[in-house]
Amino acid sequence: AMKFWPYVLPVTATSVGKVSGYVVMSHVVSSSIGTIAMAAQLIVLSFFYCICPLADSLNLTAQSFVPSLYAKKKSIQRTKALHCISKEFWKAGLLMGSICAGAISLVPLLGRFFTGDVSVINEVNSVVPFLSAFFAVHGIFSASEGMLELKCIGACIHI
Repeated sequence: AMKFWPYVLPVTATSVGKVSGYVVMSHVVSSSIGTIAMAAQLIVLSFFYCICPLADSLNLTAQSFVPSLYAKKKSIQRTKALHCISKEFWKAGLLMGSICAGAISLVPLLGRFFTGDVSVINEVNSVVPFLSAFFAVHGIFSASEGMLELKCIGACIHI
């Protein structure tokens, strides 16, 4: 159990950070309860939940295909391979973050398909910059989370 102790705080902080984004989105709406804000929240969440899995796939990919690197005996080749795969996941994270932020930038064009109420559309469009900023870094966080959890998985393999 002590082998996992160094990973408790980073993994917990990552999970709490991810969930806190969802909580903040809901809190903003609940603190200004109104029909327009609630309708806008539903539309924003629809986009969020459709786009979020694109970058989350990096986390799952890292957990599925890379744990064997951590299970190998420590060597220069293993270290080089881990650095290389980390860089590749960061690149993929940047790419996925850019794709997600680009998809969110289309929200103002697509909002009219979700509602005909101009007030709701304006409310949805007002959060697009914040969502774009969130999704711009979401890919990197997902890739980093997957690599961080790989150390835990690698520790499990050694047990």
